[in-house]
Amino acid sequence: MLHPKFGRKARLETSSPFWEAVLVITGTVIGAGILGLPAVFEKSGYLTASLALIISFIIAIEIAYMIIELEGNTGRQIPGIIEYHLGSMAKAVAILAFFIAIFSAMTAYYTGLANSFASLNLTSGLGYIVGVVITLYVCIRGLHASAKAELIITLIMLVMIGGIMLWLIPSANFSKLNKFNPSMLAYPFGVIIFAVYGHMVLPEVKRLLISHNLNRKIGLAIFLGFLIPSMLYLLFSASVVGSFENIPDVSTIAFTGAIYVMGMIFALLALSTSLIGNALALRDALQKDFGFKKEAMLISPIIPLMMAVLGGKNFIFMLDVGGIFGISLLNIIISIAYLKNGKKIYRKVSAIAAIIIFSYLILNKIYTISINL
Repeated sequence: MLHPKFGRKARLETSSPFWEAVLVITGTVIGAGILGLPAVFEKSGYLTASLALIISFIIAIEIAYMIIELEGNTGRQIPGIIEYHLGSMAKAVAILAFFIAIFSAMTAYYTGLANSFASLNLTSGLGYIVGVVITLYVCIRGLHASAKAELIITLIMLVMIGGIMLWLIPSANFSKLNKFNPSMLAYPFGVIIFAVYGHMVLPEVKRLLISHNLNRKIGLAIFLGFLIPSMLYLLFSASVVGSFENIPDVSTIAFTGAIYVMGMIFALLALSTSLIGNALALRDALQKDFGFKKEAMLISPIIPLMMAVLGGKNFIFMLDVGGIFGISLLNIIISIAYLKNGKKIYRKVSAIAAIIIFSYLILNKIYTISINL
């Protein structure tokens, strides 16, 4: 997921700001990307994709710690952090990466909604219409929720994920999970990178914890905030892969019987809230960075709609594009900034490793796409 579910009017006051910080990160990370994970886990082999997820989790944590250190006490968000350390040209590349990621994500969400409505024996066009309406409403009118509402949405999604797993696990065939195919290791990375991304909320989390004199717990909050979604992704994918064959891009479409209803409600909730968050991020970028007026934002749904209808009908492929060409590129820029101005030697080693891995994934994806044209 690329953006917190909604723009916040106020922060939730709780008796445990540490766990609030953890849930903010967890709620930002978990989104519609989870729907695509079982399909890539099945195709690449569960153990293969699990290794890719573990690697992605470690890198995500390291990138998060880099962001916290590079932010200092400037109060900047990620584009501002990049501009501060690398200049306006790097910021421009970061913005390009942002738009690649966000338009790919929105295209995937349109496609996911269309596929979900089609599985309900409704026209897929209704899914596109719902996606466009959500985008237009958010871009023109805005949509803000209290921090309490965000927390409730996060908890509802966690409960639904848990309910799905508890339903599927008793009858799952776990012998299907022992497949490891090294030649397929690169395949699941794009979707996984997309699914574990939630770094844009880290400056807010840092300020929250510092305001409660919990500076020393920032690292732990980040670790748990990314660990919880990653563990849920492993368990959710295991339960679905162990229960079904030929899993579709939107995995909940494969569900049958009573669990089908919960699966479709979860899918529509995940797709809609993710689309709202990304539409809000798009609106903010167009308004604040490019000075667009509200009327001009009518064009906002056109690009993802055209991509979805004309060529982006593959939910997994669009998540993959967003993860590889958007988020990976952004992470490379952050890693370069850390190499320039970071203080910890061991983390600079992580930055070099991240640059190598993400660069390989980008080049590999370009090659894969080119030979399939």
